[in-house]
Amino acid sequence: MYDHIVGPNQVNKKISHAYIWVMPKSGTVFISIFMNVYSELLNTRYPSDKELQYSYPKVSLFGKTEFVVEHAECPGYLEAEKDPQMLALWKSLSYNDKHWAGNEARRKQLGLVMAPDANKNLGSSDKKILNRTKIVFIYRNFLDEMISLFKHQRGYLADNHPSQPTANITQAELERFIFDKGALANCIKLFYSYYVVSKKYPDMILFVPYEEIINNKEAALHRIINHLGIPYNEKAFLKAIELTSMDSMKSLEHRMGHALIGNQQVPYQTHIRNGGIGMWQAHMTPEMVKKIEAKMNQFGLSLTMFFLANNLTPKFIFLKPDNLLTPKPRP
Repeated sequence: MYDHIVGPNQVNKKISHAYIWVMPKSGTVFISIFMNVYSELLNTRYPSDKELQYSYPKVSLFGKTEFVVEHAECPGYLEAEKDPQMLALWKSLSYNDKHWAGNEARRKQLGLVMAPDANKNLGSSDKKILNRTKIVFIYRNFLDEMISLFKHQRGYLADNHPSQPTANITQAELERFIFDKGALANCIKLFYSYYVVSKKYPDMILFVPYEEIINNKEAALHRIINHLGIPYNEKAFLKAIELTSMDSMKSLEHRMGHALIGNQQVPYQTHIRNGGIGMWQAHMTPEMVKKIEAKMNQFGLSLTMFFLANNLTPKFIFLKPDNLLTPKPRP
């Protein structure tokens, strides 16, 4: 189900630079907490509430020179893209939130390392970093991501909540958010950067769908730590999963008296949610989805590359791969 974009699954203890870059609304908080907790357990320390709270993992976690979990565009795209028309099309897109692109200094530094053919002054130390770098890209199907982001920006109250002044999601409101306010451009620009660079460095970048984490958390996390050369200890691994479960995290929020992070529109609102798969079907129309597909096709992408729902409703059955005509990805 998730083998359309995969990466290696072996442990490499020589990895010094490990990056987990996550599409917004695709499990950043969970992944960050899990890595902090698993590291503590590997060091035979039972995590305190501090480790269970949301924070970016320590730079030297798991003995790495650099270990990062954040939102970020894939470094090296500008050098990896060889088609000037596609480069111009990609540049025509812009993020409506700078956090999508990630840490600019880190991105530029890695971009130079990942473009040895364009960087004549690349030193031996940079070449070593290139050979010791692994990236995990966690992404979500664009349709659910955009609905989740839309709700997040409204405080994530239920659609029919009486305190929500714009509780009912109107088609006009959603279309403006997707097409005019940059929600779709965000998704395409970010995903496409990894899609192109992964062809240049197929062993470096591991694609992990958010839906895989939801449906099979243990297997997905195992793939991630293997790819990044993180030691596997079954007892610590399973305990970390238990401590970062939804129930455990909600219990922690209850003890603290506030959400794990403070970017909720409503201060008392929890940040711990079970990200739905296929929830977009309740809000989008077939015409809207076809318009999204057409925009993705310009980049050789298609919604059929993603896990969209456990069950497609009849009006969206055209999204089954055999029923949707899409251009073949560029070689």
